[in-house]
Amino acid sequence: MSAKIFTWVGHPASDSLSHALIAAYEKGVESQNGQVRRLRLDQMDFKMNLSEGYNQRMELEADLLAWQKALTWCTHTCWAYPMWWGSMPAKMKGAIDRALLPGFGFSYHETDPFWDRLLKGRSGEVMITADTPDWFDRLTSASPVRKQVKKKVMEFVGIKPVRTHYFAATRYADEKKIEGWKARAFKAGARAARRTDRS
Repeated sequence: MSAKIFTWVGHPASDSLSHALIAAYEKGVESQNGQVRRLRLDQMDFKMNLSEGYNQRMELEADLLAWQKALTWCTHTCWAYPMWWGSMPAKMKGAIDRALLPGFGFSYHETDPFWDRLLKGRSGEVMITADTPDWFDRLTSASPVRKQVKKKVMEFVGIKPVRTHYFAATRYADEKKIEGWKARAFKAGARAARRTDRS
């Protein structure tokens, strides 16, 4: 059975390096006969604010329902997004807040501090673009952007293992560097399709 991979561009702009990396990644998937479903944050329409927290459910908009459906369908997911202020873009965080809900992504236990991870059986991948060089980000702040989606989002709901790719520094990247990054994304997509096809 071919791999089923859900790709999500978490950049709120309509054109970005995140889009280019996901496009290269998808070509890698397709080179191994994997199936791809893609969603783009810039084309998603929803209210970002989970205004009542978990106390009162908000009806999910069509794009958030499509996001949940794609995540349920896949065997592997890859998200590409920029590091802004040490984290992900606000609209991307809003989509996660709204759609990765109790009963879908996880379920807390009634009598202890633990939870069930409802999206087990899937693996994940993140591709982060940044102006900050890798060594400087690790040295000055221990690279929280790497841990946020991997540890506090994907692994929290059972998506594991999660690979992280960091592309920097984008401010100084020339065309040759960017083409190298695209080649790296292509290889990652091909590898993901081969790995999940065997699982």
